[in-house]
Amino acid sequence: MKILHVADTHIGYSAYHKVNESGLNQREVDVYNAFEQFVDYAVEKKPDLIVHSGDLFDTVRPTNRA
Repeated sequence: MKILHVADTHIGYSAYHKVNESGLNQREVDVYNAFEQFVDYAVEKKPDLIVHSGDLFDTVRPTNRA
């Protein structure tokens, strides 16, 4: 059985004041990109089970973008 574990993704996290060319917070974009890489990895490896432990979103009420 293959188990894939991920934790503390904090989707929606933004920090600092740097924005990218689209006007989005660069740290928030980095977090989205890292999560997308995780999803691509999971699709590629086809685990039997994915466990996400703790802090999927960065806030209690995430934004629509998150």
